[in-house]
Amino acid sequence: MTQTETNDLSLLTDQLIQRLYEKGFVPHNKVSIFFQKSIQSITSIIYFLTCKYILSTGDIHSVKLVLKIPKRQYIEIGEHESKFYQTLAVGNSQPFFIKLYDTGLIPDTQKNYLLLEDVSATHYQVEGVIPITKNLAEQVVDCLATFHANWWGNDNLIKNNNYPDFDKSRPYLTQALDAFPAFVDFLSDRLSLERCRIYEKIFSNWPPKVLTGRMQEGKNITLVHGDSRQGNFLFPNKFVNSELKIVDWQDWHINVGPNDLANLIAKDWYPERRKQIEEVLIGRYHSRLIDLGIKNYPLHECWVDYRIGVIRCLFWPIVMWSNHNVPDAVWWSLLEKNMSAFNELRCIELLES
Repeated sequence: MTQTETNDLSLLTDQLIQRLYEKGFVPHNKVSIFFQKSIQSITSIIYFLTCKYILSTGDIHSVKLVLKIPKRQYIEIGEHESKFYQTLAVGNSQPFFIKLYDTGLIPDTQKNYLLLEDVSATHYQVEGVIPITKNLAEQVVDCLATFHANWWGNDNLIKNNNYPDFDKSRPYLTQALDAFPAFVDFLSDRLSLERCRIYEKIFSNWPPKVLTGRMQEGKNITLVHGDSRQGNFLFPNKFVNSELKIVDWQDWHINVGPNDLANLIAKDWYPERRKQIEEVLIGRYHSRLIDLGIKNYPLHECWVDYRIGVIRCLFWPIVMWSNHNVPDAVWWSLLEKNMSAFNELRCIELLES
């Protein structure tokens, strides 16, 4: 571990033990926490821990935990995810939330931590550029539809000014807009004049009027994950009686539900794969919503919302390039995949209406 990692853990260990005891997760505070390993994402450091204690019978009991801490430059993102667990996930019976043990501030820092159940023994993650199978994609779509339906048109959600709506995408828009001239200079003739004009159209017309109107009316909007790429879903192992789990709630906000489908399908899949099952998945998502009681949401409106999500995906290649901590192969492939979806789905029409 680095010195920063060691410091964060040492500052937290006693606090975590006391909080586990106070919340009734362990029978006493004579508990030991052992570090197993750590991994890093772009925004966070994730520690895998084992909590051990002695039962009244003399047996040793252990609990596997995951501790998630944002990197220093992403403190606000960590705070936003912590808010999700504190205000929306706590007490919610939806099975795709991972159990939260504790969240709070690391002593003497401004970093929020999350202490979660470790489900790595029962679930697996599909990372990388190879898309998930149709069967797994259908599981994800069913999960998203169930999640969205639970919050669909929720008055408390819509009227609460403390919850971010689609405007949360505006910091990304601002970052993309500020970085765009340098992005164009860097790519030179590798970014065509046509694509430059597409970006200019997006910047001058975002958000689309159809989305602004829906948000003002509170019509057919819900809580969305915001970064629903396939790597943020944990699939149950074969023969495990458990549900799909959703992780990394760092970009949750209020929006149209198919925004999450765009992040899953259009953002990360190459054209051939996307076109193979895109229509099937959008149709399945819409049918699932109807089965769950959502009314007055026709399929054509679902497709419009999906196309709005595709437009939003085009912010990310510029944002990732400007952050300087994302490999070129990642943001460049996103640019190609997202531009392809934008053109084939005629998304520019939504910026002209």
